Amino acid sequence: MVEATEIANKMEVEPIFVEKRVVHRKRQFDECTGEDVTQSAEENFKNNYFLYIIDQAILSFGMRFQQLKSFEEKFGILWNFEKLKSIEPEKLRTFCDNLANITNYGENSDHNGDDLYEHLCMLRQNFPESTKSVIDVLTYIKKMEGSYPNV
Repeated sequence: MVEATEIANKMEVEPIFVEKRVVHRKRQFDECTGEDVTQSAEENFKNNYFLYIIDQAILSFGMRFQQLKSFEEKFGILWNFEKLKSIEPEKLRTFCDNLANITNYGENSDHNGDDLYEHLCMLRQNFPESTKSVIDVLTYIKKMEGSYPNV
């Protein structure tokens, strides 16, 4: 509300909520006489717009973090150089096989999991000491001119 008021003042708009006239309906004798809750314009805005937008943002963030977690599980070793250097060989083989399965389309495959495993093992052993990030890894692979085609 404070930020919205500041923005409205900068735009030279009065920062007030316009109160709508409350419409009372005549009740019939057999209707329930429960009290209708009337809200101020500010409460109405908060309940019907602001909280709705916040709920949608929270839901969207949750879905995006789930997607990111899924991508990290599938491709995380490729994004994290330290993880690539320290992963155990059997986990690396499982990762390569899973990656090969993910990239398959019917009988067509982008790469072979066994070849990728062998090339990643060779690459891990041949990293220069100056390699600190994934960009350094990509630069090194480019300099090697085709030595690691599956990587």
